Amino acid sequence: MKVVRQYIIVGLVMLCGQGCSKFLCSDEELGFARLENNAGALKINGYYYGDITGVNSGNPDVYLFNKNGVFINRRSFNLNDAIAGNVNLEINDLKKKYKGDYGVYRIEGNRLEIQYWTSQSNGCVSTLTEKGTITNDSTLKITSWSSSRDGKSKSVDAVFKFVHYSQKPDSVVSFIP
Repeated sequence: MKVVRQYIIVGLVMLCGQGCSKFLCSDEELGFARLENNAGALKINGYYYGDITGVNSGNPDVYLFNKNGVFINRRSFNLNDAIAGNVNLEINDLKKKYKGDYGVYRIEGNRLEIQYWTSQSNGCVSTLTEKGTITNDSTLKITSWSSSRDGKSKSVDAVFKFVHYSQKPDSVVSFIP
């Protein structure tokens, strides 16, 4: 009986350690508000693909910039599929309930700043800020990123190219007013 009780206690501690961690931290806030994109500096009828890490160019991230100022990072896709527009960008209802990979962006002249949430293993979200320049309406260059989680920042040279894509997902989510 004592062994069974110990297993139950260990199981409850492990369950709470995974499920209760969300209560031990709070999600970070974005550093600036969502603004309607009226600049016309970026095309918004598709996506931009590129490798922010510099080590995974065969599986670039796909960035969605929406007219309402919402940014979505769709993470890793096969490079050939990203170039050809053969990607599925559908976002299911469950994903729309979680902040990870959603954020906002702003454009000032040819400068671009993106800030979005990244999910952590403890269930909370921290923010990642990327800064760069808009070369033209089809090309942007990310030159730095910084993480609010650990204060880490890095200079990068990441070029993102535009691909027209008519089936962009809905960008309206309740946690970005």
